[in-house]
Amino acid sequence: MVVSLNRLIEDEIQDVVFNAKNASIYRRPLVGFTSADNPLFHKLKEVVVSDHLLPGDLIQSACSVVSFFIPFKEELIIENKNHSFVSREWAEAYVETNKLIHTVIEDMGKKLSMLGIESSGNPAKMIGYDHGKLMSKWSQRHVAYICGLGTFGVNNMLITNEGCGGRYGSFVIDKELEYTPLIQEEYCLWKKNKSCGVCFKACPVNALTEDGFDRYKCYDRCSEVDRFYSDIDESDACGKCLAGPCAIRKP
Repeated sequence: MVVSLNRLIEDEIQDVVFNAKNASIYRRPLVGFTSADNPLFHKLKEVVVSDHLLPGDLIQSACSVVSFFIPFKEELIIENKNHSFVSREWAEAYVETNKLIHTVIEDMGKKLSMLGIESSGNPAKMIGYDHGKLMSKWSQRHVAYICGLGTFGVNNMLITNEGCGGRYGSFVIDKELEYTPLIQEEYCLWKKNKSCGVCFKACPVNALTEDGFDRYKCYDRCSEVDRFYSDIDESDACGKCLAGPCAIRKP
């Protein structure tokens, strides 16, 4: 039952993504699993925000956390990389994928409910975003890391086996699963041996440098994109730092 439930979740997420109206822009999603009692969740109160939520805050009887990554097709990433500003296709994909993530979690909730399993719904929709701190109380990338999907690059993106060009979602359930081990290998070439650093040069506003990351500069740039594509709701996505060898696959 434990292994079959993992497979059911993986297959269901894959089916929803591959049957989406814009499925042609995606590659096969990745799915990772961890215990709701994983002590790394408490660490997020130190490394993200002090009031970062724990799985038990989403479901009192939380047992497991599921994270999934929907990677974009290479063509979409390259098109945005080569665009003089930000491609319309990239802005549209950002918005449509956020909707798709919500659809995945809603669909998963219905399927799990039929099995008598409670799920949390979409934490991103439930919690929202702190525009003062520019931080979420449920960091999808950090949750994905804890679920064994990748390691953080110097560009603050989580690098998976399918790269970092894509979007993450997650949910909590009240059922034990077979858990995914943390990735021990360092995927970021800059962190590993300083042999890359492409993302530093790619950032158009110098929000990302060897000295660190200025999230306010990044936010201003993303807001500029949102204003430029004012006909696309919440298209605050730049993506230029996804320019290196880690964008499409693990380097």
